Amino acid sequence: ASTDEEIPDPTDELIKKPPSSTPSRGRVRDCATLAILIFINLLNYTDRWTLAATITNLENATTNEFGHSLSDFETGFLTTSFILSFMIFSIPFGVLGDRYKRTWLMGFGLFIWSGATLAASFAPTYWFLLLMRTLVGIGEASYATIAPTLIADMFPPRLRLRMLSLFYIVIPFGTASGFIVAAGAQMFAEHVLMVTTGQWRWALRVTPPFGFIAVLLIIFVAREPARGRSEETFDTSVSFKAKSNWKSVLKDIVYVMTNPSFLFSTFGFTGVAFATGALAQWAPHYTFLLSDAYFDSILSENTCSILFGVASGIGGLTGTLFGSEMSKFLSKYTGRADMYVCALGMLLSGPILYITLTIAVYSIWSGFPLVLLCVFLISFNWAPNANILLYVIVPQRRSTAEAFQILISHMLGDAASPTIVGAISDWLRGGSVSTIDRANALQTSLYTTCFIACISGFFYLLGSLYVIQDRKAADVSNAEKVRKEREDENDRNLLSIHRDLHNTHSSNEH
Repeated sequence: ASTDEEIPDPTDELIKKPPSSTPSRGRVRDCATLAILIFINLLNYTDRWTLAATITNLENATTNEFGHSLSDFETGFLTTSFILSFMIFSIPFGVLGDRYKRTWLMGFGLFIWSGATLAASFAPTYWFLLLMRTLVGIGEASYATIAPTLIADMFPPRLRLRMLSLFYIVIPFGTASGFIVAAGAQMFAEHVLMVTTGQWRWALRVTPPFGFIAVLLIIFVAREPARGRSEETFDTSVSFKAKSNWKSVLKDIVYVMTNPSFLFSTFGFTGVAFATGALAQWAPHYTFLLSDAYFDSILSENTCSILFGVASGIGGLTGTLFGSEMSKFLSKYTGRADMYVCALGMLLSGPILYITLTIAVYSIWSGFPLVLLCVFLISFNWAPNANILLYVIVPQRRSTAEAFQILISHMLGDAASPTIVGAISDWLRGGSVSTIDRANALQTSLYTTCFIACISGFFYLLGSLYVIQDRKAADVSNAEKVRKEREDENDRNLLSIHRDLHNTHSSNEH
């Protein structure tokens, strides 16, 4: 008998379809994982900048307990050594992050960095402290390369920028808390514990306990989403896990390093890293020297660190949110919104930074609201820059791309800037120990950040010429991978059905 009903294909049930929606329980777990990642990112940046708030105690031969004073170059190199190891080890962790369980990799790195930070607080010599800071960089490399890819896999594109802004908003807040925590820990050691030397050591003993707690959270509570799960083309039958062989690794590297949008946004972000690294390392100390040289020591170093921390924290929080929302609004009208917002922030921050460094000599109090404005503008970049990488790079290569962005931006950015600024300062003052000479030399050396900030903005403008075509190429690549693997899955299912039918027919004949 004939029927108008369509005869179902017996292979349909054997072919997996993409999920129509994410279960509510899974969404709660995603949000919990995001909260854990944000907490760890806060620890990351708090821990990274605690030493920068202890420069006076650290350089002084009496209070550092090393038996000799440290130069600006040696102090700056403590940050540089951390960044060098951070960027070098980001490559292997990025490659591993595209191939193995990411939460375990992050837990391992977090344990290393928390242990090294605690050990650094007991350093008997400068060289031991340098070694421990290097190990901290290795640990943090595992986290920084992998965490953004987890967020990309948990949240769809329409929510991703906002989730990334929540993740990156703690960078300026963490940097600020690093200065505030360090200043508070030193004051606690000096006035409550009556410690007369080695106050800087207590600044390094605040974050490790929280780091060890975070290890347990990331391993036993955080969720490991499937790679590419949030993409519109996602299919449960398709794996976005990269292949574990050297040929595949080389292909990933070539793909990443020939993507124009990725390269220009990375060079742009290098300028962000250069400016923020130099300012975080030297701005509080520069303010303290100005106070001592021109304003009758009205501010202590701890006070300078706290005020700088508050200004950069407020500026960073508001700037990250404003940049993210402005980019989201402009994306309704142009696919280049993220590049434009990043360029705007850096092109405006360069001149404002120059004014800030210059005017502080005449009015130290006016410097702090200008610092807030500078950090506000620079912080436009955090979420949009991360978002650019995630949509111009296919899911199975994102950790590798994160690793190379870290390598390039930190190698030429905040790995170099603290030491470069410190070395220029040492050269300009020519061995003078005068506070005025030291302040003037540091001011001149910090002017390099103004020029680099403007160059960064031009790189983002160049990237805007390619970002639309690179995004389309990534979307097409994702769709093509899904289509091909669905066809392969269908072929395998049909072959299996024919084999079963053949076996059944043979059995019946027998």
